[in-house]
Amino acid sequence: MVDGQAAVTLDNDNYNSDSYGFGVSSGGFLYGGTSGYSGQVLWKIAPDGSRTAAGGVFNSLALVSGSSAEATSLTYPTGVAIIGSTAYVVSSSRHDLRAVNLQTGAVSLLAGTSGTFGSADGTGSGASFRSPTRIATDGTNLYVWDSGNRTIQIGRAHV
Repeated sequence: MVDGQAAVTLDNDNYNSDSYGFGVSSGGFLYGGTSGYSGQVLWKIAPDGSRTAAGGVFNSLALVSGSSAEATSLTYPTGVAIIGSTAYVVSSSRHDLRAVNLQTGAVSLLAGTSGTFGSADGTGSGASFRSPTRIATDGTNLYVWDSGNRTIQIGRAHV
């Protein structure tokens, strides 16, 4: 750490989690995704190092944070970008893009068809990815690194 502050561990109590992409909100909170035996979770990490689950489900591989498991799960959240009160999360194993409401924890499928890979520009289920691993934003647009197709897909964020 540059300023000498302590590191924050994302694998919750040594449950064999892998840590993935992270994003920073305008309020100074860090959001990081983990995946493994401890669950598929988007963690909110405060400047003091404390953390709480912001989306997904802890200690479960069948992740649900809304009305249906298929539509609202986080599986291998490999990239995170924050705009306002929404975290945009890409999943390399489900080949999709999900939105997490950071105020409620609700997770929704934004682009792609969960579990189906492809390469198509479009909106909603008309878009397809093959192992998207990273995501970035300029505050308006989302830039998804679709590593399986070796492309960067660009789209407007829905906030």
